[in-house]
Amino acid sequence: MKLETERLILRDFVADDWQRVLEYQSDPLYLRYYEWTERTPEAAQEFVGWFLDHQQQEPRIKFQPTVVLKSSNQRSGTTASVWTKQMPSRQV
Repeated sequence: MKLETERLILRDFVADDWQRVLEYQSDPLYLRYYEWTERTPEAAQEFVGWFLDHQQQEPRIKFQPTVVLKSSNQRSGTTASVWTKQMPSRQV
């Protein structure tokens, strides 16, 4: 999955994204909103692994792309969407 705007790219995670995830999840501004006080490489790899697992679901109902700044190719976070049978179909 890949969506683009003028400034951003929303795309599926790939396994190598864990290093950038570790960077932003180690930032004190990020950590203040979560129960953990630090992040490890293993935790970041597990975090990305959840999204890689979601990509393999059939039918796929969980979408959690990474947000990439086009100008720098820097991953700046993630967003989420869950589709259920109760939700009406939408075209994108």
